[in-house]
Amino acid sequence: MKSASEASLPASFALQFEARLAVQRAEYGARVEMTGQAVSVYESDDDLYAVHGVKPGGVVGFGTSIKEACRDHTRRLGLVLDDFLQESASYDEFERRAVALFAHESSWSREQFDRALEEAVVSQFSAGEASVAESDYSVPPSWRPVGAGQPPPIPVTSLIHRNA
Repeated sequence: MKSASEASLPASFALQFEARLAVQRAEYGARVEMTGQAVSVYESDDDLYAVHGVKPGGVVGFGTSIKEACRDHTRRLGLVLDDFLQESASYDEFERRAVALFAHESSWSREQFDRALEEAVVSQFSAGEASVAESDYSVPPSWRPVGAGQPPPIPVTSLIHRNA
C-alpha cells in the first residue's frame, strides 16, 4: 500500500539516474559509469512500484516503495552487466554488448516517460506550480525526478573502463 507521502504522487513519473557499477571475472573486470532515464509506474493490482528503464531499456526494478524499486533497478542493471561479462569470450565482446544495451531504448517506456513529463507540465500550468515537490519523490541520491520546474534530463551516456 502506498505510504501517505506516496499517495499524493502521480501514477507514473519520469526519472533520471546515475549508476556506477563494477563487474569482475578472473581475467579482468570493468567499471561502468552511466546516466540513464527510467519511468516509475505504480501497479495497483500488485501494490508495487515498477521502475522501467527507458534508455537503457529492458531492465525493470520492483519494490513496495519508489526508493526500493529504484535500487532494485540499479541492482538488476548490474546483474545484466555481470552476465554479459561472464558470458563474453573477451573484454571487447563484453564492451560491445554493454554499448548495445546502453543504446537500446524501450519504446513503451519512452512513451510512458514522455507522457509523465507532459502530465507534469500540464499539472504545473493548471495548478500554477509544480504538482509534486522533488522531496516528495523519496528516491535514492543517485536518482532524481524529471518534470515541471526541473532541469531537463541530461543526455544518456556511458563510460566503460577496463580493470586489469
